[in-house]
Amino acid sequence: TTQVTPDCAQYKLPVCPRDFNPVCGSDMSTYPSECTLCVKIREDGHDIKIIRDEACWCSSLQERGQRDHLPWHTR
Repeated sequence: TTQVTPDCAQYKLPVCPRDFNPVCGSDMSTYPSECTLCVKIREDGHDIKIIRDEACWCSSLQERGQRDHLPWHTR
């Protein structure tokens, strides 16, 4: 898995734009955007990388073929 360092210098922290582009952090938490991940890094001082440009759980479910178990799925 490729890990990418977020580009936190581009944001005026702690204020983030209201965009929704989820990223999966190396802590296996999903963040609403790269900026919100940067806020978490700034607050906690942890070195969290981006491992996916999507929600963490979304990828793991799709990889295991469990789309039927997504919370919004109707049968």
